[in-house]
Amino acid sequence: MFKTVLRFLGASCVLAGMIHALLGVGGDWIIGVTPAAPIDTSLDSQNRFYGAAFMAYGVLLWISSADLRRYAPVLRVLFAMLFVAGCARGLSVLQYGWPTVQIMVLWATELLLPPVVWLWLGRVLVKSEAAE
Repeated sequence: MFKTVLRFLGASCVLAGMIHALLGVGGDWIIGVTPAAPIDTSLDSQNRFYGAAFMAYGVLLWISSADLRRYAPVLRVLFAMLFVAGCARGLSVLQYGWPTVQIMVLWATELLLPPVVWLWLGRVLVKSEAAE
């Protein structure tokens, strides 16, 4: 079950990353954010770059799901990265105010999901060691 969840998360990250890598700031329309017109070329470039990086994040989740024991350190780093990135959104809130509801849902996911899957991974590894 855990591997299936990781693969779903990985595929979701790849899809989200592809949307942003291909559409740039225009991909924000999908999550309910209306980009300012005219499109800032630097912001569009950044959006595409981070989209490609998020695709790589998803691929790493997928690859790591194949051998949990071997890739546990990589998974923990990935979970920590997502959590820290979610925390960074808090700086934006402090400086500019609250984002849209859609972004707040993403933010909640980034703060809640990593600790849950971190702990779940630990339990899965302990159970697999006990089974040996």
